[in-house]
Parts: sequence; C-alpha cells; structure tokens
Amino acid sequence: MPFEDERRKPISLRWLILNPVITTDPMSSDIRDWYFNEWDIEFPLYSLPEGFPEMSTQAQASIEPRLPPRSLPASESLRLSASMAWVDQVRAHVLLHMGGSDVRVTPTHGLEYYHALKGNVVKERREQDVEMHWFEKAGHSLDDVETSRVVWETAREWVNKYRL
Repeated sequence: MPFEDERRKPISLRWLILNPVITTDPMSSDIRDWYFNEWDIEFPLYSLPEGFPEMSTQAQASIEPRLPPRSLPASESLRLSASMAWVDQVRAHVLLHMGGSDVRVTPTHGLEYYHALKGNVVKERREQDVEMHWFEKAGHSLDDVETSRVVWETAREWVNKYRL
C-alpha cells in the first residue's frame, strides 16, 4: 500500500517506545497544559485556578479548571498529528515499555496503540513484530532499578534482533 503522505514514509525498521502519547486528549494527563504547549495552542493562565493569584486559596478551590475551547480545524489538525491517526501506516517492528502507574501519560495510550498495532499485524502484516512489556508499579520514567534493567535488556535484544 503506498503512503498517502510522503513525509510519513518509514525510516526505520524498529521502534522502541516508552509510555507513548498517542492522542491529543489533554484530559488523559495530569499536566493538561502540556498538550496545548506542545502543539502551540494558546493556553491562557486564567484557565487554571492557579492563574488567579489575587484570589484567596478558598476562592481558587471553588473554580473548576476549564480547558480553552478549540475550533474544528484546530481539533482536526491535532487529531492528524497524533500517532493513532497514522497507526495503519506503521511498518516497523515495535517494542513498547509501559508503566502501569504512569500519571503523566495514562497507560491506556500505550495499550490502545499496542492493540491497534497487533490488530494490523493479524489482519495485514504477519511479518511485523509488535511486543509490549508492562511494569505494573512503574511510573512515567520507568526508573526503578529492576524496571530499568529489563527495559535496557529488552531494548538491546530488540535492536540486535532487527539489526540492519
């Protein structure tokens, strides 16, 4: 199948992914403003309670944080910039490492991406390898000693397995 977007042609035979962001849904993170900053969308300070320094703490607590409205074209642009929008064009072998206790990027991002990739392998690309390692107690950084060891070893094995 030819690539609809020449900029998205595969440039690698293997990917190593740690806690991926696959969608542009700011509600799926504890740092919602990151999404707006990452995609250069204005995120006014007043949309967060902390943006009202002249108000008392009690008054700030009574204001529910609101995300700024997004236009339909901006929403579509964001959707198309997300990994999940292009999952059908992934041809590389993919190894995912997921922290089950991640609050930066909810683990459902990686799980959904894994299942989408595996679904494509079953349907169309049996030669593509997709594997996931789940670390139940690990957070976003995957940095405890045992998790770091396993991530390093499995990544090394993955790279060697698909060496050019």
